[in-house]
Amino acid sequence: MSGSGRSVGAGHQFYVTHCVRADSVRRESGYSVRAASTTASGLLDEASHYPPYELPFDMWRDLPEPGAAPRRLARTVGERGGVWVAHSAYLAKDSVGRDRSYFSHLILLPVVSPATVLRSWGAPEWTVRYSSGEPKTLPAPELPDDDLVCDASLTAFLGDRPPWPTSPSVDVCPLRLRVLPASSRRDLLARALHAVQLLAAEKPGSRKRLFIHAEPGVVALLLYGCVRLLPPEMTEDLTFSTFEPYHRDIRNYRLARVVGTYLGPNGGSLELELGAKQGITLDTFTRGRSSTELSWIMPAGLSGLVDVAVNGHWEGLAEARKALAEARDEGDDWIQQEVARARAELQANPALADAPDSDPLLPKSAGGPAPAIRRAVGSYDAQISRANPACLLFLIDQSGSMGDPFIGAGGTSKASTVADAVNRLLQNVVLRSAKADGVRDYFRVGVIGYGTTVKAGLGGATPSNVLIPVSRLGEHPLRVDTRVKKVLDAQGRVTEQKVKFPVWYDPISGGQTAMCEALGVAGQAVKEFVYEFPNSYPPIVLNLTDGLPSDGNPQEAARAIRNISTADGNVLLFNLLISKVPVTPAYFPADESGFPETEAKLLFRMSSALPPKLWAAARNEGHAVKPGARGVVLNADPTAIVRFLDIGTRVSPGGNRPL
Repeated sequence: MSGSGRSVGAGHQFYVTHCVRADSVRRESGYSVRAASTTASGLLDEASHYPPYELPFDMWRDLPEPGAAPRRLARTVGERGGVWVAHSAYLAKDSVGRDRSYFSHLILLPVVSPATVLRSWGAPEWTVRYSSGEPKTLPAPELPDDDLVCDASLTAFLGDRPPWPTSPSVDVCPLRLRVLPASSRRDLLARALHAVQLLAAEKPGSRKRLFIHAEPGVVALLLYGCVRLLPPEMTEDLTFSTFEPYHRDIRNYRLARVVGTYLGPNGGSLELELGAKQGITLDTFTRGRSSTELSWIMPAGLSGLVDVAVNGHWEGLAEARKALAEARDEGDDWIQQEVARARAELQANPALADAPDSDPLLPKSAGGPAPAIRRAVGSYDAQISRANPACLLFLIDQSGSMGDPFIGAGGTSKASTVADAVNRLLQNVVLRSAKADGVRDYFRVGVIGYGTTVKAGLGGATPSNVLIPVSRLGEHPLRVDTRVKKVLDAQGRVTEQKVKFPVWYDPISGGQTAMCEALGVAGQAVKEFVYEFPNSYPPIVLNLTDGLPSDGNPQEAARAIRNISTADGNVLLFNLLISKVPVTPAYFPADESGFPETEAKLLFRMSSALPPKLWAAARNEGHAVKPGARGVVLNADPTAIVRFLDIGTRVSPGGNRPL
């Protein structure tokens, strides 16, 4: 296919670069339209205002050769209708000899598909320079076509003999990916497919975008795989750019739903905040910086699509798409039912965790897929050590209503009651980690408060540096208060005793309840922990709130957190609802049917099931827990908060024994 043109109806083309006055179509010096196939003023305006190209910041100082600098290929929607196809290339010098310039070849077409645009990647027919004195009038355009991005190159990328590296500016399989096993490249395509799935599921008008950190050629090939394999309704209007400079406020780039970026040959990684607030992130350099939704097992059905491309059996695509649709309709509910059943079996009989799938002693109710899934839900028995610490992350509602008096707390605010309980637990964690040589880092601990803002409550910044080694916690409390504690003396009389009370977290109240944003930040922080400690006891996230979120439905963000896993099991998300009226707390229910359709059911659905050993701990504390019990306490009073934190954090150094 190389060298041929693809006609896509009537259109116009433009060359935009640095011009001296005499060479500009509009006789303008600076970056302007150098040549065009139309003199329409509005179209010339739109072309000249197309976003400029810049080198990645890490390449700016080195003045690379044009063949080493990233190329941009974009498909965006025109202000006056039509589709812009933009190809931008780096130039070492501008028209007056200054360093670092660029040349954009823009084509405006009435309609053109994403796949057709992507097949033009790397085509030699893209103009990348235009000499002074050349004509200012261009013919009607033909969209270039090449074979760097096509069905055959996608199949090769996924196989054992991926495409050889070419010019770094257009390479679709750089050496860093070529040396990986084929399974890793297939997994990368599956995650790209799921990312575009998630993007397509956003409501119309959503400002969310997909950010992909990779070489632009890799972005082009992955996107081609997505538009080629996914159902057309998901991708037919997809807008994208294979490269935009990360340092130029990429968060606010609005021309495309998919935004590729490249930080330079040294790699680097995306900021966690990008995925927590701005959309979905797929970081091909640092997997731990990808969005939470892309960090676990991919949804059923995607593997069938990948297999079509691996084998080059495109005639089976319709059947694979049908299987994907059926998996979306039925698979998720079926899996959740099996996981729930497996967890209930483990809670009732923890010894089943070690039983082989064929064990005749397994109860008949455990037939079907539940035995295999029983291992997937995790054993939750990893030994806690400095090499594999535990993670405790508290999400604390700091909305205005938390300043109200806590029922049954003698006028103390809900915020103060929660702060006291959290500080006591933190002190206990520090004491349990203390040895003769000092406080050992058996734990990473963090607090995320959400109210007027979402922020780290123990220092650091969100979403990075949320989790703090426990040794630093022990060395640096905010202050140490002196409090009065009532005790019994030797004669059995009640007396008052002064005690030291270290404070790490102060009560705060004000603003709304930004729970969804807080869960997003928590997911990124936990994912970073799991990336660093993949064999650790699964992180425990505890969310304490007194009401409904003000920033949307948190169930998807909660599900994403629960889907993160270590080798020992999935992350545990527990929730506590602070009581607004004096009613009996509901500890660790297994069924939501008795709760009203408000905060209670929402938090129940967000919560993880109790692992067998925590389930047993709750039962030993006198709670009437049933199989399937979830880590949620509803209508909590001050005592319930203490019990919730106690049972929900029952892991300790040397194992996962109670604190």
